Amino acid sequence: SVGRSNGYPWAMASNGHWLSNLVRDIPDYPSAGVTFRDITPLLGNADGFQRSIDELVERFQGVQVDRVLGMEARGFIVAAPVAYRLGAGFIPDNLNRGIVDEVIQVREEESGPISKQVSQLEGIPAGISSGATIWAALQVARRPENAGKTIVVIVPSCSERYLSSWLFADLNVESDSLEDLVPDAA
Repeated sequence: SVGRSNGYPWAMASNGHWLSNLVRDIPDYPSAGVTFRDITPLLGNADGFQRSIDELVERFQGVQVDRVLGMEARGFIVAAPVAYRLGAGFIPDNLNRGIVDEVIQVREEESGPISKQVSQLEGIPAGISSGATIWAALQVARRPENAGKTIVVIVPSCSERYLSSWLFADLNVESDSLEDLVPDAA
């Protein structure tokens, strides 16, 4: 069975420890304090790659999936077999700036607290990019023209590559409320 938090699939199955043996850590890449998680050893291991696809597909059993979107190069590699196994279409995609209405710049000082909040209170392992996406969505939601509207956010990253970085340096068993981290978030 697959663990779920708030109805969403977890980023990794509870027995996913096997996966860590097939993912190589590259410290201080792309910048100091960040550990890049290289999946090429996983891709080169037939049993490991098959198991990772099997576990991803298992999470969506009983869910009608029409299409699976693979973002950028690594997303193409993983999303194509997942789509095949789910009987869904596959859409390889890169950023299309022609369909973007607005770009909101977010500093690490703004995204980091949101990443921590989502990870600690919601159980969703959010990385820095996810924190930035959520922070930007909060700014859009606060606009008067969006009062009463539902804002949907699709987060782009997990936190596993940041566990050894500043993002989780102060991790402990206690957590702050969203209001403590982002004063106007109520």
